[in-house]
Amino acid sequence: MKQTVLICDWCQANPKFAVTSVTLSSGSGTKGGVRTLDLCGTHKQEIDRLFRSRSGTKPIHSHRPEIWEPRKNAILDVLAKEDGPIKSKELIKLTKIPQHALGTTLRALVKENKIRMEGPSTRGYNVRWVLV
Repeated sequence: MKQTVLICDWCQANPKFAVTSVTLSSGSGTKGGVRTLDLCGTHKQEIDRLFRSRSGTKPIHSHRPEIWEPRKNAILDVLAKEDGPIKSKELIKLTKIPQHALGTTLRALVKENKIRMEGPSTRGYNVRWVLV
């Protein structure tokens, strides 16, 4: 009986047994762009780390709190003064925050459970904002 033993392609000095085979493609289909690597557990983790999605690893706006915190506070102040829900266009006028920054700041406040959306459509049309 014949058996094939796979050895890690990346281990140089002390080769280990491979635990998986990974196929890499350059996007050109099978025409010369496909390579297969046999990897041990350590190198499999390295490949997984390289291709892992990095979205959601940092909290929103953690890198520039000096810009985002005053905007969050301005929105919360306006919502506290209003007696009812308020539309995004009115928030832009009252807070003087640019539209692109307002959307990002509102999403961050929703994620922090400080405000919520209200209205007939919560998909972006006729949305009003109110404190939680």
